[in-house]
Amino acid sequence: MTLHRFDSYFGETGGCECQAPVRPGRPVLGGWPSRGTVFESGPVSIGYTRCRPTSDAMGSDVRSGSHTLTFPTRGVFRMHIGGPAGRVFTCDPNSVIFQNAGDVFRTSHPGAIGDETVWVSFRNDVVQEAVRAHDDAEARPELPFPFTMAPSDPGTFLLMRAMFAEACRGVDADRALVEETAVGVLRLSLARGFEQIASLAGPRRTTVRAHADIAENAKAFMAMRCADRMTIEDVAKHVHVSPYHLCRLFHKHAGLPIHRYLNRLRLRVALDRLHESAPESGNGGGLATLAVDLGFASHSHFCDAFRKEYGLPPSIMRERMGDLRAIAEGGAVGKWDDAK
Repeated sequence: MTLHRFDSYFGETGGCECQAPVRPGRPVLGGWPSRGTVFESGPVSIGYTRCRPTSDAMGSDVRSGSHTLTFPTRGVFRMHIGGPAGRVFTCDPNSVIFQNAGDVFRTSHPGAIGDETVWVSFRNDVVQEAVRAHDDAEARPELPFPFTMAPSDPGTFLLMRAMFAEACRGVDADRALVEETAVGVLRLSLARGFEQIASLAGPRRTTVRAHADIAENAKAFMAMRCADRMTIEDVAKHVHVSPYHLCRLFHKHAGLPIHRYLNRLRLRVALDRLHESAPESGNGGGLATLAVDLGFASHSHFCDAFRKEYGLPPSIMRERMGDLRAIAEGGAVGKWDDAK
């Protein structure tokens, strides 16, 4: 991603790289600028964006400055690639976005609710070597990532969040651990992307493209309203298909049934909220309130779903959110060597 192109827009009052700045800008939660780099080393850079759009209009062209993984952590946005006849991808916390250096895209924000992301940029040789485990990246040296988006599984998402928390410690961060974790996150994300390519292999018929568009619109609707107690019929009405048709095509396109996709969105927002209320943050926050805020039927339903997703109850996870080593040694690191 381009790290300095929009610097004039980003002060303590916030801003948005997707649209022209509003002056005076609107405050950003926590007082952070809207974009920043928190960690830099030879092979890896880590940073964040906080986008607060003023409308759902499409922004101007943005050119990626490096090979980058982007993980949405809150909200939703759309990436428009290739002009009016190109592809549109819905980017929510269940996804990871792959950008090659030089990629050009535009973004828009359904419902103008904005988004927050963590991005990890890699030096070219690191990406080439990681992709080579799955594909002949040397055949396209300038475009090593062969896809734009892949699902982000729970373990990788949790590892990424802990890595970002460690990177934000600045001079106190364990730099070797952050770098190693970033490479692990890259390998896990690539493995998931190539799995998806294999599952969707086949002729790109017009019907397949239409089904993909319906699924992407359903994702955007759920991301905008993930805290609502919505039904499958609510989603089907929004995308103008029958509930039966939606269930069938969504599972094939997204790799998950709708109810699991929606619960995963809620649980990733929960992870973000737990990080904000972790002991070192100084903020409180009851789990019962969080469960209600995120649309779960009860506190016990939320805790059961959270434990199944991340392997720990939310009360314990809140205590460990800032401890990358504890989370990595809890199992995620052990998966790195399997991501081949």
